Amino acid sequence: MALTLAIGNQKGGVGKTALVTGLTDALRNRGKTVLVVDADPQANASTRLDVTEPEVTLNDVLYQVNAPEDEGAAAGAIVPAGEGWDNVFVVPSERKLAAREKDDSVNRDMRLKMALAGVADKFDFVIIDCPPSLGSLTANALIAADEVLIVTEPRSDAVEGVGEFVTTMANVRAYFNNSLAMAGIVINRFRPNRTDPQLWLVYLRENYQDLVIEPQGLIPDREVVAQAAAAHVPVSSFGSRALDVWRPLKHIGDVMIERAAERAALTGGVVSRG
Repeated sequence: MALTLAIGNQKGGVGKTALVTGLTDALRNRGKTVLVVDADPQANASTRLDVTEPEVTLNDVLYQVNAPEDEGAAAGAIVPAGEGWDNVFVVPSERKLAAREKDDSVNRDMRLKMALAGVADKFDFVIIDCPPSLGSLTANALIAADEVLIVTEPRSDAVEGVGEFVTTMANVRAYFNNSLAMAGIVINRFRPNRTDPQLWLVYLRENYQDLVIEPQGLIPDREVVAQAAAAHVPVSSFGSRALDVWRPLKHIGDVMIERAAERAALTGGVVSRG
């Protein structure tokens, strides 16, 4: 039984896709199979997972899905990630996906859920990379998801985006997906020796309590993350150079594995904690 996890923040530039690929790396290193659904028209996750010039993208899938008989359409877009990304598969994105935001057809926000029906459970985890906006693509992701992981940086506009994303999530849960849960909040590019990050950490603790995955899950600001992204390889492949980034990513991965097991126990599914 897969855990479908949407990762996002309304604000851009917070390291959302870096968390998507870093968490994917952590999960695959634990022997989990991961399907990454790139729902961001910028297609950064697709690129970082070394998927280039795909024949079929999420845009094609969402355009196709319009009726119950179209359930499972995402299967036709799944491709393996590039070299070094064992156990990872991708539904890639493209710039044209942005046109789906203007789609005014009936059930437009239910299409991703329909497309993943019968497909998601072939994997241990499905990770949806949300765009940095609160439009139809994000709604599709939240309706299709079991849980939401919000990523932020310790700065004012990014933390403001957390509150806006939480509000959007609550609305989706109230009207479209009543089992949607919050998996946690990840603080990215954390600099412990500076005053502002510490103040924002205190603010997030006070407002979101144990939803903040810390201190083990605080991801530091390191150049190796950008280097891994540019090379389209897992950050774990950098070995000791990436150790202080890899440790929190592994911790976040373990937290998600535990949440998947707990959800499976509640719903009668079976998920290994190993």
